[in-house]
Amino acid sequence: MYDKYNNDHLQYVSISGQAPDIQLTLLDCSGKAETFTISEMLFYGYKKEEDRSKQERDVVYYKGKILLRDYPGVVTRTRMFKYFPDGEKWYICGDVEELLQWKRL
Repeated sequence: MYDKYNNDHLQYVSISGQAPDIQLTLLDCSGKAETFTISEMLFYGYKKEEDRSKQERDVVYYKGKILLRDYPGVVTRTRMFKYFPDGEKWYICGDVEELLQWKRL
């Protein structure tokens, strides 16, 4: 169920704010923080996973729409997010290079 979203490639991100003003902040390869707006965040699933030390951890999956451009014409990309409630950490699944390219335009 989660494999089609490239669950192997994860990048730590910071998500803050309340709906409808949710902000996603991630670092590019040079360490510069880039901020995006998440227009929609939906609960996708829950499961227990083992971490590297073989301890079970709760993981919550969300599907979010990231707003890349709102004028002219709305451009969004859908990505999966992993949330670890015990450490309150967010990860984005898949490659983030496409998102960062829109900031460079």
